[in-house]
Amino acid sequence: MQDKIIWALLDPRIGTANQVIGVAEKIPANVIYKKIQFNNLAKLPTSLKAKYNIGFDAANSDNIITEPWPHIILSAGRKCAAIALHIKYLMQKNTKRKAPLMTTRPPT
Repeated sequence: MQDKIIWALLDPRIGTANQVIGVAEKIPANVIYKKIQFNNLAKLPTSLKAKYNIGFDAANSDNIITEPWPHIILSAGRKCAAIALHIKYLMQKNTKRKAPLMTTRPPT
């Protein structure tokens, strides 16, 4: 797995960022940490934010629209989930490569 690229999305909330860091430290791969900032539109539903890339403060965040594209994206929380979905969309659009994505839901 050493040749795989992993992006770990870190948002400003310490708890969710620590979850991602904890998982990333256990994976023997090339992990690139991407700091993410949000704007006031981040309160909108995830489906809207992922499709239109709103709620993401690109000016104050690390660049997420760069190659090489990751093989795995680690994120925690609903806000970063929208960013992960948008990265998946960009990867499929630019590379025609299928990008697997696993999400989890809290129990109902």
